Amino acid sequence: MRRFLLYSIIGLFVGVFLIGLAFLRGLSDFDLSAYAQQEITFETDQGVLSGTLILPEGVLRPPVALFVHGDGPQDRFSSDGYLIPMRLLLEAGVGVFSWDKPGIGASEGDWLSQSMTDRAAEVVAALRAVQQLDTIDANKLGFLGFSQAGWVVPEAVGPGSTAAFAILVGGAVNWEEQGAYYARQRRAREIPRAPMSPERLAFVERNRGSDARAALPEISVPFLALYGAGDLNVDPDADSATYRQLVAPLRQDNEVVVVPHATHGLLRAPLFNYQLVSQWPEWLPAVFVMAGRYAFAPDVWQQMADWIYSVVPTDP
Repeated sequence: MRRFLLYSIIGLFVGVFLIGLAFLRGLSDFDLSAYAQQEITFETDQGVLSGTLILPEGVLRPPVALFVHGDGPQDRFSSDGYLIPMRLLLEAGVGVFSWDKPGIGASEGDWLSQSMTDRAAEVVAALRAVQQLDTIDANKLGFLGFSQAGWVVPEAVGPGSTAAFAILVGGAVNWEEQGAYYARQRRAREIPRAPMSPERLAFVERNRGSDARAALPEISVPFLALYGAGDLNVDPDADSATYRQLVAPLRQDNEVVVVPHATHGLLRAPLFNYQLVSQWPEWLPAVFVMAGRYAFAPDVWQQMADWIYSVVPTDP
């Protein structure tokens, strides 16, 4: 009996130790402190916006991906949701720049007063601001957009764009079609609809006619569209088909990829397939922290970095 009790205590301590190690390993994937960071501000019609440029170690004038937010009041790190993708891109030699939306964090303005055209002008202003830095190769900057950025990035990379590339993750094509798909998925899972504030309702009314189809054939830079096969927010089959029809033929290096068993944000669908993080069960954030980079679909960020390096100009 005493031996059984001793083994039980040892097993308990070993279990706690292993869980602690898992948390520490997972937490390390959220840590960007080892990378050089620089505060960047730039002027827009909304006022002065503020963001952070982070560069990889040991890479002279690396390519840089400018993060273009999806919907909602997002800060430059999307409430820490960007930290792991940023870390993985930095490890792969790609710099990142992201900024607080208007009226969020250190940025002036009000994101709810914007149209998608306003947002496209904003991301172009961000691009120009980073291109002016002495430490940056202006020919190696591009956009990495998420979800609602499907109505922003294509407009920003039309004829005459100085971006080197553009990437969309779960990019929506038509506002009303996306809304209908989202609502069907919500009803199928019996998720109640959250009420809209008057400001949010005005934002939706201002943008509900958004449709990227007119902008897609005008894209003038290398373009990568990624969709999670299990996406509950944007229809991965219909929207990837639109990109295959209108964008893939524009140039040889354009690609459209549907990632198996992945969510709207390219997390592993078997565990993390919810429309909103707020819908996660109470235990799931701890799993996300412990999993770290392994919460995401395998190798997807490395493959993204490889594609970026394949399309940006090579150093002499």
